[in-house]
Amino acid sequence: SVGTDVILDPGDLEGSFASGRNFANKLWNAGRFILSNLDGPPRPLAGGPSAVRRDELTQGWIAYARPDYPAALRHFDRAVRRDPRRYVWLRALRAQVFVAQRQYDSAQAEMSTLRSELARRDAQRTTVAYESKELLDYAIGLLYAIQGQPERAREALQSALVENLAFYPAQLTLGDMALNSGDAVAAAEQYEDGLMAGSQDA
Repeated sequence: SVGTDVILDPGDLEGSFASGRNFANKLWNAGRFILSNLDGPPRPLAGGPSAVRRDELTQGWIAYARPDYPAALRHFDRAVRRDPRRYVWLRALRAQVFVAQRQYDSAQAEMSTLRSELARRDAQRTTVAYESKELLDYAIGLLYAIQGQPERAREALQSALVENLAFYPAQLTLGDMALNSGDAVAAAEQYEDGLMAGSQDA
C-alpha cells in the first residue's frame, strides 16, 4: 500500500519485490520524461575531456550512477543555478536523488518548486499552448503519501485529475488510499473510474 516499506520475502522474491520494481519503473520513466522536456537540443561540449569534467550535468549523472548522491545533488543544483530556464526539469531529477536517500520532504519541495515555476511560465506565455502537469501533481501526491500526509496527498492527486481526468494512476492511488482508510465504497468508485480510463488509454 501507499507509504509502506517493501518487505522482501526470501521465499518469494519475485512476488514481494513487485511493488519495488514498479516504483523503480516509475522513476525511470520520470527520468526519461525530464530529458525529453529540456529546452532545446543537447549542446555539444567543446574542449574534449576537460570540458566534460566541467559540465555539471554530465558530472551529476556520473555521480548518480556511482552512486554518490550528495555529489549528484551538488552538480545538478549548479546546473540549475547556471541556466535555470534550460535545466528547470533537473529539479525532478534532484527529487529522484532525494527519494533514493529517503529524504522525501526535500524531494517534495523540489517537485513543488518545479510545479510552481512551470505554472509561472504558463502565466507569462502569450500562446494558447498548455502543457498538462498531471505527472508532477501525481509525483507530489505520492511524496506526501509516503510522508504520512494523506490529506495533502489527496489534494495533489485530485489536482492531477483536474489536469487530466483520464490520468488513471491518480485514480487508482486514490482508490488505494480510500481502501487503506476503510472507505470501501469510495475505493470501489475510484478503482472503477481508473480501470475505465486505463482501458480507454490502452
